[in-house]
Amino acid sequence: MSLLLGSKVRRIGYWMTEKKIRKLDFEEFEEICRNAGMEILKLDLDRSLDEQGPFDVILHKLTDQIARSEEGCQVAQQQIKRFQEYVTRYPHTVIVDPIENVMQLFDRYQQYGHIQHLCLEDKKASFFVPTFVELHSINIESNKRAIETVGLQYPIVCKPMVSHGSSQCHDMTIIFGESGLKDADIPCLAQTFVNHNAKLYKIFVVGSKYYIVERPSIKNLHAGDFPTVFFNSNDVSKPNASSFLTQVRDSELVFPLITPDLSKLRTLAEKIQERFGLDLLGIDVIIENRTGHYAIIDINTFPGFEDVPDFLRVLFNLIRQKLGLVVENNKTVISSLISDRLDETNHH
Repeated sequence: MSLLLGSKVRRIGYWMTEKKIRKLDFEEFEEICRNAGMEILKLDLDRSLDEQGPFDVILHKLTDQIARSEEGCQVAQQQIKRFQEYVTRYPHTVIVDPIENVMQLFDRYQQYGHIQHLCLEDKKASFFVPTFVELHSINIESNKRAIETVGLQYPIVCKPMVSHGSSQCHDMTIIFGESGLKDADIPCLAQTFVNHNAKLYKIFVVGSKYYIVERPSIKNLHAGDFPTVFFNSNDVSKPNASSFLTQVRDSELVFPLITPDLSKLRTLAEKIQERFGLDLLGIDVIIENRTGHYAIIDINTFPGFEDVPDFLRVLFNLIRQKLGLVVENNKTVISSLISDRLDETNHH
């Protein structure tokens, strides 16, 4: 039950960085809420939330604070502590999304482990996580053995262990053979690079709504005596990104392009959402060009949603749903925005 069930006024608290507020044009969301008779307030994480509440819903993107807290920052630790204490005292306040659920995505090794178990539960599913291993040692021979033990195939992608909370979490390297292991930024997660015809499919999840967007991605690669490539994953997968890593010649497409199966992607999104208990997600999927199998390579909490049409209205409807209020057209929906096509399929 809401703290304000007897009142027509519902109160929404939120926190995100100023950069995120500008990127989302969040002032428009505030206006949508106020026009609907709701109060909305940005939280001051340096004060008691009891003094600012009560709240029916708290919407947040606290990944920066969580990351700094995990690194030992006392200010961030106090901010997260205040937030969690408030949630504990007022368990009926709806949190989008619960911090303990968000934190399941922070460590890439743990994140991939959760997804791997999910894929193994459905033997018939064509979903998988590319083979991965943690590299902790500065000893190259030790890292060679770790890679051989799990069966990683070159080229490999080395990713930071922490997947959220800083710009560095997107800084990655592609290593084409053992001679390049000296370039790995230890500690890291090493993962087999899967050729996928330079196409990435991002699933944006907003409650029961799923939006599929095609993005550029890294071209097909093969092992060899090539220099290590250093790149930022955001730079190669943004809409209209232009990078030498994404430029593909027709002669390089040994296997034909594969059109994604929207029903499979919806099933995947539903399973991931259920496993992690999150309402705001971005899921990165590539299709292995040789087998047609779907590889999950990343999951992000509360992504940019820049490709979701009228996102702030969709978000507002999610908040209304969480409050138990009537929401128009609240069927589960999957929308394909691939190649500027909008293809909706409703199901009950």
